[in-house]
This record gives sequence, structure tokens and C-alpha cells, in this order.
Amino acid sequence: MKNNMIQEPDYRYELTEVRKQLAKILQQVDDLLERTPIHQINYPHGPMTKAEMVQLFHTTSRTFSNWLKPYQSELEKMGVTKKQKKLPEKAVRFLCEKFTI
Repeated sequence: MKNNMIQEPDYRYELTEVRKQLAKILQQVDDLLERTPIHQINYPHGPMTKAEMVQLFHTTSRTFSNWLKPYQSELEKMGVTKKQKKLPEKAVRFLCEKFTI
């Protein structure tokens, strides 16, 4: 009597091909990331007013103030108060890195 069971396909070959394609994609991503190292990204240089930062982030002043709330303690260590209009360069760089600008 013959065995009439359906034989499942061998997926090992397909998985190998998928892994190769995924490795190529990951290599392409790595290559793109290597082209622009983080230290070469052009952040705004020098101090900026909060109004200039609002324009840079394409938002409103109220939203920008809400965004600053979680980082208030770090900003205070840099000498930034809530009412201060001009932000020092350290604070500008810090905010650009936090908000990935």
C-alpha cells in the first residue's frame, strides 16, 4: 500500500534566500548610515531665541514649551530658565539632538 500523505515543501531553500536578501538590505542601510556620521550633521551653530527654535522645529510656541517640559531639569543645568528667551549654544545643540533635527 502506498503512502498517500502529502509531502510538505522544503522551506529551507526559501529561508536561505530570504536571509540573503535581508543581509543585502541591512548592508545597504549600514552603507547609508556610514555616509553621514552623526558628528558631521550640521546643527544650528550659536545661541538662538526660542522663537527661532519654534521656526526650526515647524511648530507653535505652546507646543515647543510642552516639548521642553520633560527636559527642564537638564536645561536648568545648562543655565536655561523657563522665561529665558535666548538659548545658549549648548541648549540648542541638546534640543536638536533630542528632537533629531
